[in-house]
Amino acid sequence: MIAFVLTASVTIAASLLTSSVYGDINLLWKPRFKNEASRRRWLRVLDRFTLSLSDQQLITGTTGLLIGYIKLPHGISVYHFSLITNLAMFSCSAHLASVMSLTRYFQRNPQVAWLRICLMILFALLLSISVYFWSLLGRKVRW
Repeated sequence: MIAFVLTASVTIAASLLTSSVYGDINLLWKPRFKNEASRRRWLRVLDRFTLSLSDQQLITGTTGLLIGYIKLPHGISVYHFSLITNLAMFSCSAHLASVMSLTRYFQRNPQVAWLRICLMILFALLLSISVYFWSLLGRKVRW
């Protein structure tokens, strides 16, 4: 769990840094570069780093939900199912933050964007079903 929270936090931090270098947001600390070539090189590095972290959040959240669904008929507790759902929601939030910072990258690479959109729709459907099950299980069991 600590590793999951750490990677999601690094994803959000990388997204903020990438957005700051693009000039979309102003942080307390603004990165400075020697010239425009150095800025573009760092943007390329940050885009790829943020994209890999974003992929990790997308896959981690989706597989976590799938494992929760596999365990559901075998008697998973409400606590564990709510933990899986909450971690998936956190993963979804970190992934969406990274997608927001990578809009220019996806405009330059539409093939990557279409594949990601399909996976994001799958993740959104699984998360919606999970939240629905979570609400049903929460009503049946008194906390």
